[in-house]
Amino acid sequence: MTKNLILMTIATAISSLSFAHDMKDGAGMKPMEMNESMRIEMCQKMHEEMTADQCRDMQKKMMGMHTHGDHPHDQGMNKAGKPGVAANVVRAIHITMSDKNRFTPSSVKVNQGETIRFVVKNAGKKKHEMVIGSVEDIKAHNELMERFPGMVHDEPNMVDLEPGQKGEIIWQFTDVGQFQFACLVTGHFEAGMKGTLLVVKPLTKAKPKVQTPGDHTTHQH
Repeated sequence: MTKNLILMTIATAISSLSFAHDMKDGAGMKPMEMNESMRIEMCQKMHEEMTADQCRDMQKKMMGMHTHGDHPHDQGMNKAGKPGVAANVVRAIHITMSDKNRFTPSSVKVNQGETIRFVVKNAGKKKHEMVIGSVEDIKAHNELMERFPGMVHDEPNMVDLEPGQKGEIIWQFTDVGQFQFACLVTGHFEAGMKGTLLVVKPLTKAKPKVQTPGDHTTHQH
């Protein structure tokens, strides 16, 4: 694999994750807050096949994208939709998380364009979280969390809750399709802690038929 292809592959992988610029290492530091050597070290931990120079080139590219406002988060790359505005919320959906590694309900149906307030409660005695995304992004996000279990992540499409806590996600669903919500605390996703989000086109009301002169189709004797 050529150097440019490696860079393009990694950049694309990073761009597919809307949480990339808010990732933190185990010490709670975001990549943008690290010095160059720390970022290169983190890069090589994630991508063992890359040299320090390749990581340096990739970091420069990604830092440049962030500086010029071309970061994927700004482009709304989350396929499940985008952060919603509280004033546009049409309804609330209550979700409960348990230590059985289950969501209740585990299936939610919404209309395209709706802004939903998810009211999430951790009813267990362990930490849980709810993350909204496409099936592909959830899988990639979970794989990253497996490699860096101490990494803290905080995005509008998720809520992270300690035992007994409640939280909210306000989210607008812009595209029709089947998406997912999941808990990405280490081991929980593999244990089945995930749910289905079905986004459908809203039903359109049939327009009443307008009777024209000479039209006796609705006339009764």
